[in-house]
Amino acid sequence: MNFNSPNRGANADQPSYPTSKTSSTETNNSKMRAVVLSVASMTVGVGTLIVMLTLIAVIPLSQLIVGGYHKNQCPMNPMIDKYLIVAGAAGITTMVLGILAKTTGNAGVYYVYVLLLLGLFNFAWFIAGNVWVFKAKSKVQFDHPEDPSTYCFHAVFNCAYGNIIVTYCIVGFRCCFSCFRATARAFNI
Repeated sequence: MNFNSPNRGANADQPSYPTSKTSSTETNNSKMRAVVLSVASMTVGVGTLIVMLTLIAVIPLSQLIVGGYHKNQCPMNPMIDKYLIVAGAAGITTMVLGILAKTTGNAGVYYVYVLLLLGLFNFAWFIAGNVWVFKAKSKVQFDHPEDPSTYCFHAVFNCAYGNIIVTYCIVGFRCCFSCFRATARAFNI
């Protein structure tokens, strides 16, 4: 650029490339956005972890306690209280083995196989529980124990039904959260 030229004009002092001030501002905005999203992701991650661990511990305990305490109080389908007992015991066993596998460092192949088998069993038992509970939902009643074809103690049925719904919610929330994290990683946030 010739500074002695008489035709410099008003824009002649401005370079055709972005100035350091402009690119610095854009970079700072980009960094600030990344920090905010990263902090939000970590906060949601820690909060999600606490909520998930609490729910994961509460579900099998409630199943085991309610199913065991009210055993044989659902004559319309005796498998519902058995579903609660077995699902609770299997859930607690899975949690304990999972914690042991993580804390022992080298978990080994045995933990992996046992946890895989327990996971498959839990999934199959969950599907069976869905069939028993949702099949009974339309005809269950809680007020007349003298009619065993439709009676189920309210705590047994509602615990089974509620735990199934909560499990679906946890799975749905976990899928959404995984998608959010994958998107954040894809955009390097």
